[in-house]
Amino acid sequence: MKYLRAYKDMEPTYAELASALQMLKFVNESTTDNFRYAHKKSGAIVLLKMLPDDAKVHKARFAALSWNLEQFGVLKQEDDLGKLIEKMRLAEQQPAS
Repeated sequence: MKYLRAYKDMEPTYAELASALQMLKFVNESTTDNFRYAHKKSGAIVLLKMLPDDAKVHKARFAALSWNLEQFGVLKQEDDLGKLIEKMRLAEQQPAS
């Protein structure tokens, strides 16, 4: 049995997840009720209840989402989504030159 775990127990915000999905070539199909992103090439769909941009994606949902994206072939490894978000966070912390 495989245990799912979010990368570094990460709980990204909806805004961070949206940005990462767009970088992975997902298309925003969200409505007022649903956070929905579709990956046309693989057929993967991310569907969550719509919450504010600063709301956290629970780490269990994030772990399941990461695992599913690996299964669809969008990610090479399930931790890649967390690593992408971590990289985006680090880039935001860098001083502008």
